[in-house]
Amino acid sequence: MRVALFSEVYWPMVSGVGVTLRRLTEALTARGHEVRVYSANYALPGGMTDRPEVHRSPSIPLFLYPDVQWAFPRLNEIVDDVARFRPDVVHVATEFALGLAGVKAARRLGLPVVASAHTNYDQYAGRYGMDWVLGQGWRYLRWFYGQAGQVLCPSHFYEAHLHGRGVMHTGIWTRGVDTTAFNPRFRSGDYRAALGVGADDLLVTYVGRLAREKNLDLLLEAWHALGPRRGNAQLALVGRGPLAETIQRRAIPGVHVVG
Repeated sequence: MRVALFSEVYWPMVSGVGVTLRRLTEALTARGHEVRVYSANYALPGGMTDRPEVHRSPSIPLFLYPDVQWAFPRLNEIVDDVARFRPDVVHVATEFALGLAGVKAARRLGLPVVASAHTNYDQYAGRYGMDWVLGQGWRYLRWFYGQAGQVLCPSHFYEAHLHGRGVMHTGIWTRGVDTTAFNPRFRSGDYRAALGVGADDLLVTYVGRLAREKNLDLLLEAWHALGPRRGNAQLALVGRGPLAETIQRRAIPGVHVVG
């Protein structure tokens, strides 16, 4: 199978969506399928070349979220590239400029479309004080998802959320865990010692973006409320994001921003 994948976020941008799509691409390729990824333009790590499957569109940092690039796809160029790739299906993984480009390219070339939903926009809007956009936003999202034959959801919980918003043609795409990468054999005494964690002490780890939509305030409030009951337990926040410096400045006992 040949899959054309459209997403604003992809390697080297590190996010839940970006990592999921990179893992999808690698898993499909390992099984003999071919994937072409249409994404935004991100600065590459020093000395590295881009991944061979990627087509980049010009982009600028998103004003609300500078780590994410907002793409300005050149539609005719993308349509020509998709036509040369000859995909069996177009997968749109984000709902904005590149997702729209994927929908338009599929329409021009007569290709089926599948969408995947990754972001709880209601939660994002609440965290960023933008609830006022939800009415118009969901009118657009219902239209966008309506262009796809099916909308894939990461969980039954999120599928029910979409049903409540009027998006009914859904399916479940579970994530799973790569047990070769996440394995007890990687337990590191040196890492634990660097965080002040003894061999028998509890180390609690959060892995994800350090941003408002992750509701880290609740986690940190709960950690503070435990007080002396924590003993020598430590909390490691693994990830990057706009809240990293704010959390570091709070200097909460037992909390480490690892990066």
